[in-house]
Amino acid sequence: MPNAIRHMLTSLRASVQELGETLLGPELDAQRLQSAQADLRDARQHLETLLTQQLRLGREQEQGAQETARLEDLATKALAQGREDLAEALADRILAQQADAQARLQQLELLGTQAQQLRTQIQAAEARLREFERELQMAETRAAVARTTRTVADQLADGAALRRLRERRQAEADRSAAAAQMAGEDALERQLVEAGLMPDPATEPRRRLLERLRARSQDLR
Repeated sequence: MPNAIRHMLTSLRASVQELGETLLGPELDAQRLQSAQADLRDARQHLETLLTQQLRLGREQEQGAQETARLEDLATKALAQGREDLAEALADRILAQQADAQARLQQLELLGTQAQQLRTQIQAAEARLREFERELQMAETRAAVARTTRTVADQLADGAALRRLRERRQAEADRSAAAAQMAGEDALERQLVEAGLMPDPATEPRRRLLERLRARSQDLR
């Protein structure tokens, strides 16, 4: 379990560093977070198991001490009555109790060390997990802002493109209207020329020139 916690701390540390630079894939972020939370739950359960073993060994140690005291009392009474045989048998039991007590004490010390190390690692993992969650939330917020900004920019770009399209269509409509108006005016002028109500723009310059030349020729006669 301590190795799993150390691996989780390393993974979370790398994840936080990456989140500080760029947003990871949402699925990958969720997987890392869920994996870290699962490792943390396992570590807490393992710590609970260690503490339970400590309590059990502590009770056995107290019971062993009480039994040793009882055997020593019996051995003392046996010696007082001159029963060396009973005292020696009780002494063997006392030595066995003391050996068991020493073994339990070593186990208690080992469990205490493991529990303290695991408790420290769990606290560090909890802090790292909170940091990861904060960084993840900030990264998701930045991504949401970026998406909103892109959406607004796209909408503005679409609006500008639509405006340019409308302007082009309006210009084309204006040109068509102007052409139609000019065509109508030209048709009316042709009708007036044909009716003799106005001079023909195509022949009028020549007619005026000829009139001027005729007038000059009259002066020469």
